[in-house]
Amino acid sequence: MSQVGISTACYYPKDTYLSLLEVLSADVAVCEVFMNSLQELEKSNLERYREKLKEKGARVISFHPYTSAFESLLFFSEYGERMKDGLELYKRFFEGAAELGAKYFVFHGERNIPTFSRGLADDETIFRAYTALIDEAKAFGLVFTQENVNNHRSHSAEFIKKLRELVPELRFTFDLKQAFRAKQDYAGIIRAMGDRLCHIHINDFGEHECCLPFTGNADFYDVKKELSAINYKGDYILEVYRASFCDNRDLCESLEKTRKLFCEE
Repeated sequence: MSQVGISTACYYPKDTYLSLLEVLSADVAVCEVFMNSLQELEKSNLERYREKLKEKGARVISFHPYTSAFESLLFFSEYGERMKDGLELYKRFFEGAAELGAKYFVFHGERNIPTFSRGLADDETIFRAYTALIDEAKAFGLVFTQENVNNHRSHSAEFIKKLRELVPELRFTFDLKQAFRAKQDYAGIIRAMGDRLCHIHINDFGEHECCLPFTGNADFYDVKKELSAINYKGDYILEVYRASFCDNRDLCESLEKTRKLFCEE
């Protein structure tokens, strides 16, 4: 049965471990860890996470690196040799994610902006980068997922369809607020991801910005219909910005509404 959890990203810029404690105080069974520095990957630090997760009977379902902001530079630039540096860095993230027992790794990918000396990455570069990342993630027991992200090539259903064709092993994370921010039809993105959608960031979108589920303009009954059409059976991670809620009571109330709609028959 699907479950609903919370991302530590909801509490950014609070220390990630302290954010995890906040997440676990909501008695969730699953959660996402958004790592905000390389120091947080030290084994002694990760041990604290594992101990607290075990104590609370929760598990990390997904892992998100802070380096999403420059994945274009690491993996899709005209300077191809730099990808070796990127892979070595991401091996550290993959190892940390595996240490925490994560199943999915979330990737933003190439920004929708041409690089200095050429246009956007060609199909060969895309295939090479994703294949290398997927293979390295798999070595650590992780499923590598591409998220739909505003201002990135992955913002559109068209590019997601392209990725499906170029990289058959790639899986996807769907983020509702990112579809709204990119002014894209969320249903089209869900359909494009199809049976390769394995993870969801659930949230809502108001007049101007992200907000908690059921406090904005999203039609969640329609979202559920679209997910049912592709037979989605995975979990849901509540991921909003800290300015989106006042305290944990707001967050927990939204969490419970999400659970009742998406996880109860």
